[in-house]
Amino acid sequence: MSPCDDGEVIQHTSSGQGVPGIDEKLDAIGRAIVTIWDKVKCDCDAIAAIPEWWQVRVGANRPQLVVLYAEKQDDGKLGRTRWPVTIPWFNPRYRSQLKTRLPKYRKGQHQGLLVLNDNSKILVYAYTQVEAETVVKRLADLVQANQRPKPLAIAIGQRKGTPLKTVSVVPTIAHFYADGQQSAAPTWSEKLT
Repeated sequence: MSPCDDGEVIQHTSSGQGVPGIDEKLDAIGRAIVTIWDKVKCDCDAIAAIPEWWQVRVGANRPQLVVLYAEKQDDGKLGRTRWPVTIPWFNPRYRSQLKTRLPKYRKGQHQGLLVLNDNSKILVYAYTQVEAETVVKRLADLVQANQRPKPLAIAIGQRKGTPLKTVSVVPTIAHFYADGQQSAAPTWSEKLT
């Protein structure tokens, strides 16, 4: 231990060895902790403020399909980066149709957002407003009918801040979580490329 500026906690040296030496060191550490605590403890009335109720994150157990998109490079190969798109309340009857129903698109600064009936969301960033709206509509078609708002009210806007990379993307794999976050392992997965 190094000495404090005011000299109340002093450096302790011991020539003791074995268990008695360790005991002596521990006693010195304990005294130093008490001295430091006396200097830093608050003499005020501490009050912990907690809410009367805790907000629960919406949909921790709702079924979701997570689709990983990859950049399609000019030579036709796929880039290493993957971008997830989440589809809450995915209707599993569309599993066999994923390759044809999941859209390819260009990523960009235009946001398409659809809020479902339970306040869960489908969010996409596309190159144009029209493309963002089109992609969200295609993804909304995969949602269970009772969770889709009628009419579809897709919010479109331009993302601020650091520009996103503009690339053409294709769906590569889909993971379905039937019980949402109840299980970290997907119920099933489909390779899409």
